[in-house]
Amino acid sequence: MRLRKHFYTNSYGRMAYYTAGSGEPLFFLHGGLLGALTFKKLLEKLSEQYHVIAPDIPGFGSSPLPRDVWGLPEYANFFNTFLRELDLKRVGLIGYSFGGGIALHMSVANPNVSRLILIDSAGITHHSLLDALYVVSVNEATIDLVRYGKVKTTLVVGKIFFQNLAQNLFSISRLVKIGRKVVSTNFSHFHKVTVPTLILWGEKDDIFPKKYAEEFYRRIPNSKLILIEGNHCWPLYDPDELYEHILHFIRHVRTDYFSLKE
Repeated sequence: MRLRKHFYTNSYGRMAYYTAGSGEPLFFLHGGLLGALTFKKLLEKLSEQYHVIAPDIPGFGSSPLPRDVWGLPEYANFFNTFLRELDLKRVGLIGYSFGGGIALHMSVANPNVSRLILIDSAGITHHSLLDALYVVSVNEATIDLVRYGKVKTTLVVGKIFFQNLAQNLFSISRLVKIGRKVVSTNFSHFHKVTVPTLILWGEKDDIFPKKYAEEFYRRIPNSKLILIEGNHCWPLYDPDELYEHILHFIRHVRTDYFSLKE
């Protein structure tokens, strides 16, 4: 189904978001320096069976940078306020990378969250912002070209990546501070994540290594971990595999039945 663009404004700022479909609501959060439409194919497929809501995270896509230096908790508060105003019940959260860190924080503060899907997620302290940017823009981009051979996809993703940097050129200092705050966040409330949680992770992720996925799995009580053959950017190159994992989890895991751990 075709995605429709909307705008939302509150006292904290303005945001663009996209919707399509009907049924159980799924709230999708993209990764840093990307946008909701980077995942257009995935979102449209999900909207054939679900009510999809996908924002451009403030600072990326068509959403301006927040006026203040936000970290993951501030982004989570903003989005939980947004979901309350939409009056959505039993929302499934899906977050990739930066968006996964936000979804993780949202899940412990919003009683209307029914399930959580974390994809190569932020949330545990790791290397510096500069290291992360280098890994994703040089190391992983080169590996992706060899692994997937999808030159067009690499060029499109690269274009989105640098467009997001360029549109924040005059606010680059604030963007860098936000990035540093995000990558230095160490989530400490894993025991409060009580909803069924699927953890999808690229086995060769160099930005958030596999050991972080294993820690998420160990510390989130009702979770399931699936390792994917790929690196941090695998969802961009294989949205069909991501779709199948999301669909299977939603269809087969009842939110009132807690038995994901073996």
